[in-house]
Amino acid sequence: MKVFFLCCMFLGSLLLGDAQKQSTGEKCYDTAQTQTELNECAGNSLVKADQELNRTYQQIVKKYAKNTLFLQRLKRAQRAWMTFRDAELQMKFPTSGVADLTARYGSVYPMCYASFEAELTERRNKELSVWLKGIEEGDVCSGSVKTPGELK
Repeated sequence: MKVFFLCCMFLGSLLLGDAQKQSTGEKCYDTAQTQTELNECAGNSLVKADQELNRTYQQIVKKYAKNTLFLQRLKRAQRAWMTFRDAELQMKFPTSGVADLTARYGSVYPMCYASFEAELTERRNKELSVWLKGIEEGDVCSGSVKTPGELK
């Protein structure tokens, strides 16, 4: 329900605001002058982080297509990570209902929530990127991660 609320707030701010002028990243935060614009910046950062994670995930699936057991475990791990991510967000911003969100955390709530979710998503992308970059030959604990030579 919280994700739906955040999506509605973000989409609403895109329709009402001037999001087309805003870019993701630091530049957006440097030029934002209202809380709505800051919320848009955080939402844009989350969208970008999520797109990057999806791209990394799809590249891993492609590179490891012949390893069906690995792909099964990757899917299971990714589902578990999404459950973990959601639990982390709920722990950081505990609420008793939708009406409680801005009353409890103020108008910065959408920005803070999206920023934290983007941070978690960026961390996950970094973790998964190891399967695309590879681990140098000789690392006896590399597990399913290929060497850079095997990835070519």
